[in-house]
Amino acid sequence: MPTPDSFRSRALLGAIVLGLVASCAARDEPAAAQDEPSQPPIELRVPALDGGEIDVSRYRGDVVVVHVFAPGEPETAGDVAQLEAAHEANPEGLSIIGVALEPGGYNLAAAWRRGIGVSYLLGLVTGPEELMSAHIEPLFALPTTLVLDAEGRLTHRVDRPLRAGELDALLTELGANVSSERHHSRAR
Repeated sequence: MPTPDSFRSRALLGAIVLGLVASCAARDEPAAAQDEPSQPPIELRVPALDGGEIDVSRYRGDVVVVHVFAPGEPETAGDVAQLEAAHEANPEGLSIIGVALEPGGYNLAAAWRRGIGVSYLLGLVTGPEELMSAHIEPLFALPTTLVLDAEGRLTHRVDRPLRAGELDALLTELGANVSSERHHSRAR
């Protein structure tokens, strides 16, 4: 006869399997548009890598991209290129914020930033629990990219690395055109 402990073990194993299945499935899907206009704004506050605090609510009025990632993971490199291009294009009404999930803390995240040359805002958290009070659903994968409208509400969520040109497409949909072509023509 099964014991209560074996039921708990099976339930825990089932939850882990469901989480892994959801994580794998999310990686192949297109960016998820959010259909709930009445959802609360994201209230994210994280320590800034340069000191102080990044408070997403200070960017109300802008389209905001929040990119949660693990420094040094290969999947992050392609995303950084798209985020950096959007940041350098510097369209009015767009803010890019990276949030490094780095259990090793400031020294590792700062070294990664210097090595890769990230120039947009960068915050640091040492564990996913630090994001729980921000009205953000649990993270299924890293990187995760969140696109917020001018009121701070989630419009798109990508629980996988960004596909080529995907960030441009999401931002264009919200009226923030930051295409790489436009960026390169401005840089000349």
